[in-house]
Amino acid sequence: MRATLQATVRTGVQIQLVGDVQGCGIRPTVANLAMQCDLLGSVRNSRQGVDIVLYGTREAIDVFQESLRMRFSSATQKTIAIDTFEPMSGFQILESVFEGEVQFVIPRDRVTCADCLRECQTPGDRRFGYALIGCAQCGPRYSIIRDLPYDRSQTSMSAFAMCSDCQAEFVDPAHRRFHAQTNCCPKCGPMVWFESNGEILGHGDVAVAAAARDIRNGRILAMKGLGGYQLVCDATNCHAIERLRSRKNRITKPLAVMASSMDEAHAIVEFNALDEETLKGPAGPIVLLQSRTQNYLASNIHTGFPSIGIMLPTTALHMMLLKETKIPLVVTSGNIEGEPLEYRETEATLRLSGIADCFLHHNRPIVNPIDDSVVQSIAGRMVTHRAARGIAPIPIEYRSESQVLALGGHQKAAVALSNGYTTILGPHIGDLDTVRTRDRFLEQKAMLQSLLRVKSPMMVCDQHLDFFTSQLADEDSGRNCHAVQHHHAHIVSAMVEHGWLDSTVLGFAFDGTGLGCDGSIWGGEVLVATTASFKRVGHLRTFPLLGGELAVKQPWRIALALLVDAIGEEQTLEIVDANKLRDWQVDRLCMQRLLPLLDRNALSLQTSSMGRLFDGVAALVCGIGQVSFEGEAAMRLEAVCNQDVQQNYHISVSRDSPCEMDWRPMVIELIADLASDVPVGTIAMKFHRAIAECIATISHRYRDFPVVLAGGVFQNRNLVELVDRQLHSLSMPYAMPCQVPPNDGGLALGQLVIATSRMERAVCV
Repeated sequence: MRATLQATVRTGVQIQLVGDVQGCGIRPTVANLAMQCDLLGSVRNSRQGVDIVLYGTREAIDVFQESLRMRFSSATQKTIAIDTFEPMSGFQILESVFEGEVQFVIPRDRVTCADCLRECQTPGDRRFGYALIGCAQCGPRYSIIRDLPYDRSQTSMSAFAMCSDCQAEFVDPAHRRFHAQTNCCPKCGPMVWFESNGEILGHGDVAVAAAARDIRNGRILAMKGLGGYQLVCDATNCHAIERLRSRKNRITKPLAVMASSMDEAHAIVEFNALDEETLKGPAGPIVLLQSRTQNYLASNIHTGFPSIGIMLPTTALHMMLLKETKIPLVVTSGNIEGEPLEYRETEATLRLSGIADCFLHHNRPIVNPIDDSVVQSIAGRMVTHRAARGIAPIPIEYRSESQVLALGGHQKAAVALSNGYTTILGPHIGDLDTVRTRDRFLEQKAMLQSLLRVKSPMMVCDQHLDFFTSQLADEDSGRNCHAVQHHHAHIVSAMVEHGWLDSTVLGFAFDGTGLGCDGSIWGGEVLVATTASFKRVGHLRTFPLLGGELAVKQPWRIALALLVDAIGEEQTLEIVDANKLRDWQVDRLCMQRLLPLLDRNALSLQTSSMGRLFDGVAALVCGIGQVSFEGEAAMRLEAVCNQDVQQNYHISVSRDSPCEMDWRPMVIELIADLASDVPVGTIAMKFHRAIAECIATISHRYRDFPVVLAGGVFQNRNLVELVDRQLHSLSMPYAMPCQVPPNDGGLALGQLVIATSRMERAVCV
């Protein structure tokens, strides 16, 4: 047979696979496909991606390539004919050759697949009850990588030598763990143990049973997951959740829930086909979904919000815990609020001991800690709110001419970098308010630079010089540093994702805070933009932030400023005297003391922020005087909207340039509705419709340009879907970030592209 095959070989080709080709079982799949097609040759990792050499008939090679395209649609094939070649026997997986710049995607973590979960639950299987099971198609990738390519020796699994049984699977082309880099079992792999009050009380399935028993008894568990620790408790137990909130200092922010199956998830929330596909997908994110009116979860999980973050088991360990508890679980980030995610056993035990009553550890080292991703279906597309496990690092179809590192902003920090071949947006880290979060930011930046071989990059940052990231860029790069305007970066991040790099767009950049070119705080901006430049053609009417940053935490201050500007001091105080704003819990004297500051701009920051306008309106409509997390007021305003309401308030748009979106008529109409006891759901919806109508009005004036929506305000599903309908009625194309977060988590990508576009344009000139 071999002689016959050798005699019929007519051609040889070299195929290079580039793109998303690491950590998804390509090499063993290639080897099996080649053998099925009676092809000789080899496959190996290289800096470009995956290199394949094939010898055989042209027909067999064509069948091979088509099969490869169907199985790995995200990879790109480049084929080169080989005129002369050395004879080979069989098909081999060769050692990786890796020098120079990385030209492929960094592999992302994957939830445990159905085959592995089935094995874990099958009595008699040698992996029965093994919580850290995995294969070539699933399990940790980015979280365990020390270097590329993705070979076992380059990961934290190198500490675990395979036993003879695992090794036999690893080299068997017929086995589904053929060349699975994380292959292990209870005999040779990492282990799980349960700890309470400093005492180890069990290993393996005994540990899981002990953890489940404590959860059912109302205790809080700190559990080491795929990318770090998670805090877990009974999602049906109000008292356990209240203790978790109090200890973690997460007073009102919604908590995510893990369901054991799609059936259980369906009993809790409503979802469509896209939601279901995302829930069941390999990334395994938290999906924000509408809560069912009647479900058996504790009411203090989402504290008045209509949506719940739902996820399915991400590992066999989660699945085993759910099976033992027989209840849905609260699963939230294992950290003190404002601190980075814990991921090492010793540090987690120390830092989380004030929150958790017990611990479920495992000893597979996490190299790159990464939180759970959060997504939501908006206007028929899945939008990322937090790009983390399973989604990030996000591969970007953009190639710069040089090495670039963009540092993002201050909130929802994430870096973007390019080595001249490959561009990525890194995972979410968090707000850079604490020393430990800043240290984590520096660690992740260094790791991503190391993985992509980025050594002396051009640095890019926000133009706000007080940001930690801006100061870092200046210190690290000196003159080789570029500052980019915040809202321009938001718009360009969407342009990159949708391939509009050569377009001029009309961008609506609506967020909470960003330093404007005039030194004021922008956030309700309309820009005509390219990737290299922009012109501000519109903005929200400015108003003062009484108390500066304090106004963000106490939105009644914003509402007071809006009222005074719209109806004057006298009428504002009449409303206060009439006790219409009693829910603010602020007395008249306090307000009177603040009123003089409204006429003294030096003592009050001026802003055109749409995010702050939402906060102020939420304070008026919902009686919100104080919030416990960023975006809470706007979220509560969206939550009360009555979708049946078709009317809208009026926001006037001036004819000059830049045009001004004057919110004062809207506030006057809103106050009249409040005085007439119009339902808050009606008022909230009329406000959202006013913003959507305003966007449509300006878009129509610039109808030659496609529209881009970007910034944290466009995480508001109600608003985006209203705008979607408005722009479709005008037959105007629009785009917004989807895989890339529309909030500051996507800022670094826009920064990177703007800086490189300007540099390339300067070279051309």
